[in-house]
Amino acid sequence: MHKRIGDLTDHYNQLIQIMRKQYAIVQQEPDTESLNDFGVLSTEFSILAAKVDAELALLGGYEGLPAESRHSIEASLQNMLSLGNDIERQMEFWYQNDSSTMKKIKMQQTTLRSYGGVNNSDSVALYIDEKK
Repeated sequence: MHKRIGDLTDHYNQLIQIMRKQYAIVQQEPDTESLNDFGVLSTEFSILAAKVDAELALLGGYEGLPAESRHSIEASLQNMLSLGNDIERQMEFWYQNDSSTMKKIKMQQTTLRSYGGVNNSDSVALYIDEKK
């Protein structure tokens, strides 16, 4: 049982390390490589979280753990919650910047089209509609 509790604690520490790597990624400017790295880490996190669930099931859930182990795991969970909030906040900032950039591009495209597009010559075309 002590080995399983040790494994569980190790898994939580590994989850925290993965989240720290994700946090380091989201503090950078977003690019394709960093987003791919974030996705790989997310997959690793999911696999490890499944192992944690399996270990907990074998131990009878959190209630089956000794009090000191529960306190250690609670501290790890608090750390993970804090990291998760920081990651979420930074990703929201990324999305807001991307959204703002897309709106500016849309406005520039609309303005460009309203002035006749890229190939606009300064001549003005006149169109006369026939009365019906």
